[in-house]
Amino acid sequence: MTIAASELAKAAIEVWDSVLNMDLLESAPASLTPSAQLYGFVQLSGAWVGVIELQCPHTFARISAASMTRKAWEEISDDEIHDALGELTNIVGGLVKRHLPSPSQLCPPIVVLGTN
Repeated sequence: MTIAASELAKAAIEVWDSVLNMDLLESAPASLTPSAQLYGFVQLSGAWVGVIELQCPHTFARISAASMTRKAWEEISDDEIHDALGELTNIVGGLVKRHLPSPSQLCPPIVVLGTN
């Protein structure tokens, strides 16, 4: 089974809108400089096997974590950033799972920092 890229994008947009009350397509504030990328992964197993990956700049993940914790983005720790991106990845994975054949299970999310 193939999942269309548009379905994946729709799931991510839905999560950022409903969980963070943010437009996924908005850009980070100009005061933030470009940064390393963060990657969130959640593996699906069962009748369909695959991995859902969310990738975003560290600064955007920080802003998302700030929205989830209701803190200023400057106050957010790296642990909070990783937890938030992991949770967002897990939620997107759950939305994608709705379109997959049963049985399908989600594994716990993994978040890694990439610099090149």
